[in-house]
Amino acid sequence: MSDDQSQTAEGQAGGQGQDGQAQPPIQIRAQFLRDASFEAPNGPLPLVGAQQQPNISINMNIKHRPVPQIGHEVILTLTAESKLGETTLFLAEVHYGALVTLAEGMNEQAIGAALVIEVPRLIFPYVRRVATEMVSEGGFPPLVLNPVDFVAFAKNAKVEPLPAAAAPGGTTLQ
Repeated sequence: MSDDQSQTAEGQAGGQGQDGQAQPPIQIRAQFLRDASFEAPNGPLPLVGAQQQPNISINMNIKHRPVPQIGHEVILTLTAESKLGETTLFLAEVHYGALVTLAEGMNEQAIGAALVIEVPRLIFPYVRRVATEMVSEGGFPPLVLNPVDFVAFAKNAKVEPLPAAAAPGGTTLQ
């Protein structure tokens, strides 16, 4: 994605660019699918003639780490598992990332909010699309994922430091 096509988030004061123009607080330099997997051990066969609705559990995880000369990498992981009784219908997992540059001069609180709230909010529609397509292509009814309130998600999430070898200075939200 070129600089002129970069997505930005508004609402926080950005820094000043070389030409004196205000810089957006968040610039998405690249978006990418890090990993995606879909498992349907029995295919949609258990749904045929089923008298009950399957149980679907959705879990999300946010990780971020600094990336030299770019800024930060943010990975939003979505895991969807469907069961009918004890039978697993499908397990879908999507790891979707963004490389972002943050405006200079942002305080630590604003940086944290950008990395665990704003960037995930911007990339969530892409994660939702990939997960929904995988489930549909697997022969199941479309997976319906409602929008996520990432502010509430961040407030309720357990924050743990990433292993030092994997990503110094980052955090994991679950």
